Amino acid sequence: MKRFWVALGLIVYSGSLLFQPISSVVHAEDIVVSYVILNDEQEILDTSLSSGSYVTLPQVGNQIIDRDNVVLSPWFKNASLTIPFYAEDESVTQSLTLYSEWRYLNDSIQKASLSLSRPGTSFTTGSVTLSLPLYEPLAQGVTYQWQQRLVNAPAWIDIENANTFDYVPNRNGTYEFRVKYYVQQSIGESATEVRKESQSITITLSGALDWQLIYYPLGLIILISVVLWVNRKQPIDYYIEGKLVNRRYMKVYEDISIQPIMEKDGYSFSGWFKDKELTSAFEGMRMPRKKVILYGAYRKKV
Repeated sequence: MKRFWVALGLIVYSGSLLFQPISSVVHAEDIVVSYVILNDEQEILDTSLSSGSYVTLPQVGNQIIDRDNVVLSPWFKNASLTIPFYAEDESVTQSLTLYSEWRYLNDSIQKASLSLSRPGTSFTTGSVTLSLPLYEPLAQGVTYQWQQRLVNAPAWIDIENANTFDYVPNRNGTYEFRVKYYVQQSIGESATEVRKESQSITITLSGALDWQLIYYPLGLIILISVVLWVNRKQPIDYYIEGKLVNRRYMKVYEDISIQPIMEKDGYSFSGWFKDKELTSAFEGMRMPRKKVILYGAYRKKV
């Protein structure tokens, strides 16, 4: 009898195990979050987590390779980037794919950084190249204008013919450089050109032929030559009876109406004439750009 009750107990216990509800177990690998950057082909590792958990999004510089002078947009639930995903507020209950894209920097927050072809701050003129590295897919259609100014000068000056993403400075001195660049951005349903600018960089250049040292003296020489030419003097020769009796130098365009009166004992001076025959009296004029010859005569006093 005792064996009967032991056997019955075992049967009942086995039955209870058999018909006990089976609880579902969700493993950490059941939910997968994938990531896609629409204008980048780099692969980002998926995140595996349990249902109801919160996603730790991948970070630029860690799980995501950084790109030049661009910023990663927030993450979205759809490829058209219209439904945002809020990682801190939304728990994940099913697998999903999140989407993002690289965008141009916002100047009011962060300006693009320039690069030098060589490290340092002092270079031989023409030996270093400045450039604005920009992530290739966003560099299409961008236009550039390099600018310079002396250190602490108030105004930036556009550099002539410096309209590519790089520039080789070619003037001695210490200057600040930056580049303005214009990008196409969509605002609403239309695209418009937006002006942006890089950070500035200061470098010192020396060693090349400084054309200013040639231009300035040359300009000064030209200026002096013009002044001397304008203010140059021309001679007036005075002849009496075939002999040169006087020579004066007068500035070009100066009034030479008043002429000296010659004296000789026992004679009176007849005046000055423009010809040897003493037929055309000199009545005054402005000094021309050439020599003037005047002829005079004496008349015996009676």
